[in-house]
Amino acid sequence: MDALQAAVELRPELACGMVEHSGTPALSVVRRGGARPVEVGCDFVRGVWWFTWPDGRLIKPVWDVGGAVGALGCELGRL
Repeated sequence: MDALQAAVELRPELACGMVEHSGTPALSVVRRGGARPVEVGCDFVRGVWWFTWPDGRLIKPVWDVGGAVGALGCELGRL
């Protein structure tokens, strides 16, 4: 999550911060001036760690931080 947070912080249109729900950390990401944030978690699926949406859908494997940031930017562009 630290690598994703650092990569998001490099994008001037995005802001983020760590949050916790029932002891599980997540990264809350918002488009500056946007209406609402999205939260990104991590899950171990099929032998690989993935960044995940709150509903459990997979975003990108954790080694693809750039792809995950791109997916977040696209998602937040639609909100």
